[in-house]
Amino acid sequence: MDGRAVIIGAGIGGLTAARVLSRRYAQVTVLDRDSLAGGGAPRRGVPQGGHGHILLLSGLRELAELFPGLADELVTRGASRFDVGTGLCNYRFGRRRISTPVGRDLTSMSRPLLEAVLRDRVAAEPAVTIRDGVAVTALTGTADAVTGVVLDTGETLAADVVVDCSGRGSRSDRWLAGLGLPAPRQLEVKVGVGYSTRCPVTRRASRRTPAVCPTRSWRT
Repeated sequence: MDGRAVIIGAGIGGLTAARVLSRRYAQVTVLDRDSLAGGGAPRRGVPQGGHGHILLLSGLRELAELFPGLADELVTRGASRFDVGTGLCNYRFGRRRISTPVGRDLTSMSRPLLEAVLRDRVAAEPAVTIRDGVAVTALTGTADAVTGVVLDTGETLAADVVVDCSGRGSRSDRWLAGLGLPAPRQLEVKVGVGYSTRCPVTRRASRRTPAVCPTRSWRT
């Protein structure tokens, strides 16, 4: 192995990319502008981080190939398994669907828990360094090749490959324009789906202080 890879973003995409690239590059640096020491609290860089999360079967299978034993570790650290046929209450066209066991378990957890488990695994790789509280402001190089990144601290990190996993807040179009390259064409697809997550009550209600279930909503 030789060379250095820089990954922008320490979310699910960035962590899985780091896992893959650590098999090829001698140094893999993962950068994120958020503080990653917030424990179980959602972070600003993940707009949907406050919602409940479910790993579907295909997603869990792919992640388990990169992180063997992932499902068991998630459950050990607080995730839940449930049969998709009986653990979900489904309504279709206003009618509740009959619950029937299907023998297929899904895994449910919070987004901070999922990220924490993956981040711990990735951080244990000798080739990987995770740096939080730093933001990328530009790319270095020319229109022929990207050679690294510039941080908001003024520091420049050289790299043989740069992977942008910063999600919907990515500034790669501006960074590429700064190297004289045209911005990639964007395609936006509206799916018209909305969803909400209601957190469980953690204190006893009284007449003066009624129990409140905070609700987070998202629409895409």
